[in-house]
Amino acid sequence: MFPSADRIATAIVMAARFHGDDPLSIASGVPGGRSRVLAYAALTEAWPQARKAGLSRCCAFISPAAASAHLNNARKARWWNEDLLDEIVGALVEEDYASRDVPEASPPVAPAGRATTRDGRSPLRPSADVEIPHFEADERRLIARMRAGGADAGAIAAALGASSDEVGAWLAANG
Repeated sequence: MFPSADRIATAIVMAARFHGDDPLSIASGVPGGRSRVLAYAALTEAWPQARKAGLSRCCAFISPAAASAHLNNARKARWWNEDLLDEIVGALVEEDYASRDVPEASPPVAPAGRATTRDGRSPLRPSADVEIPHFEADERRLIARMRAGGADAGAIAAALGASSDEVGAWLAANG
């Protein structure tokens, strides 16, 4: 089993926020940076059965050996913090544990027919109070790549540092 694009983005964004780095630079492979190693460590701990080659590529390492070497060195460094790692891993696996609590005989989450949000509006139409934001070209490319990978508005918003309502409004307006 391999993590979804949403969960990979969550790991990268959370690691970047802890260290004050740019998530886009982590994903594009800018040399150095503690966030990239922390994101890789969280992904390998949350999905130990996943291929290390794939996880290392997701965090923009050249090879699995390079990722392992960086991780081994980082765990010995003074800046390494297991609590940060545990927090990211907890956020990544939270969805798995939340879905296990639902009994098998529970009714469907959304009734058949047109889907709505909690406040009754359509998820495809932006609400009147949400202004459609302007995203720069690199942000639009990231949105396109994440949508192609199956990411939802929440994961895209986390990667961009925007609200999911803003991203949802932009997606509805720009298809």
